[in-house]
Amino acid sequence: REGLSIIERMAEISRTNGDLEAEAMALTYGADFRLLSGLGRAERAYQRAIEKFVEAGIPKQRVNEFFQRPVIVPQPEFYLRMVDAMDSQDAAGFEKESGESDKAPSMDLGRFSAWSDSLPFAWRPDIPQSAAGLESAVDYHEVEIEFSLSSRGYARRLDIVQSSTDSTRVRRDARRAVQNMQFRPYFVDGDWQRVGNLRIRYQVPMY
Repeated sequence: REGLSIIERMAEISRTNGDLEAEAMALTYGADFRLLSGLGRAERAYQRAIEKFVEAGIPKQRVNEFFQRPVIVPQPEFYLRMVDAMDSQDAAGFEKESGESDKAPSMDLGRFSAWSDSLPFAWRPDIPQSAAGLESAVDYHEVEIEFSLSSRGYARRLDIVQSSTDSTRVRRDARRAVQNMQFRPYFVDGDWQRVGNLRIRYQVPMY
């Protein structure tokens, strides 16, 4: 509840400052927190965020695109602008492919770099600029997983399609980690929808 209170305070400050887009972003993160923690009605909270983005003057098509990117929650960084959040997703490898006419578009959700095998759901912190050379010293196992997403934001029908290692343990742990992640649901016209043809590249450091 303390985390939700902080986010709600940020939304209040943005509202006081008249920054509707920043308020909408805070409402989105608040909805993520409600979904993750089971506090209150997350679906209604997301709808409020969608309405606030539109009120802020962001085109509805752009808002729809933002909420049709099933990111892992909680997100590791708070953005005040939708474009910055989407740019961060793109930098991590997000890509939407149109696919064949008789199939739903496929989405590559990019990379998730776990902190360690003992913290499989925790994002690995960014390496400080002053220690950027350490990044190249860390090697990773990478497991690419295809899955479908339930309307509540959980991975279903997971299938490992590629792996940098033959280790059964690493492959099993990667699959289990993705299966237990909470994703922001996929929205169509304000309703949560099931969606298939997703994939993610799960990375964990070699120690």
